[in-house]
Amino acid sequence: MGYDARVCIDFAEQWPEERRNDYLYRTDVGKVLSVDTAVWPSLFADLQEPLPAHLESLAPCGLWAEARALRQAVSQRAQPDPAVHTIKVTLARDGSETHHPALPALAHRIEAPERDGEWQFVGFDVADTYLLSALTNCGFLSGYDNAEALREQWAPHLNEFHLFSELSAASAFRRFSDVRLASDHAPTFVYGIHILKPG
Repeated sequence: MGYDARVCIDFAEQWPEERRNDYLYRTDVGKVLSVDTAVWPSLFADLQEPLPAHLESLAPCGLWAEARALRQAVSQRAQPDPAVHTIKVTLARDGSETHHPALPALAHRIEAPERDGEWQFVGFDVADTYLLSALTNCGFLSGYDNAEALREQWAPHLNEFHLFSELSAASAFRRFSDVRLASDHAPTFVYGIHILKPG
């Protein structure tokens, strides 16, 4: 679907115990990665002015159509943060992708992907069209969600980054989320996250 530059954050500082208990299905992870910029911030989240026209990101999801344009924008930052990960977000094929509203436009704008060997797959996230994560940014509701039971069900399927390693589990969580979040964030989709390897 596109690319972004994500900053490295202090997990202990950004995810204190209360936040982990309110939002995470697996509370023992040491790092949380996500397509959601409220969970894993973008390098460009603090920009006060719009990006130049030739460097625009894709609406509504805020991803960059071209890795080349992203790298150029990163290099133009006045004080680029050395602790930045370039990521590629893909839309998983699990039957729901054909209903993604951005797909027709994306098919004509996204560049051909770079060689897969340059990227490390870290897991699947489940999020809505705007990349708001159902996995890490839709907290448990008191009186509605049984957080303990939900953790027992989903935590065994999550890896060290609080992402699904298997598409089948991610798809099952997507179907669960479409019911749980029917009034606000459904439909959700499965997104793969890949990190550009150093070098």
